Amino acid sequence: CVQCSGKFATAVALKIEHENNKAEFSTVDLKGLLLLSPLLDPVIQSHLADVHYNFGLYDEKTRDKLKFLENVFEELIKANEIPTAAKLIDDMKGLRHVN
Repeated sequence: CVQCSGKFATAVALKIEHENNKAEFSTVDLKGLLLLSPLLDPVIQSHLADVHYNFGLYDEKTRDKLKFLENVFEELIKANEIPTAAKLIDDMKGLRHVN
């Protein structure tokens, strides 16, 4: 799952480091880890409606609409409907004030 690789790549790197510390003979030479545009935890990273509202970026109606869409997104992720969830996020980026 390319969308989840950032989350698991960090765990693998940490496991390699821990195992290297315990190794008596050979180790994996891990110099570092580079993540380009990582999606570490899509559900947590998507919940920004309250934060943006508190910064005054949009009104209550828009915040409420975004919170609803965040919950829909979370359910799509849990159901492993990744392409649909990604499209929803893309559509949310263009959302304007709700009247």
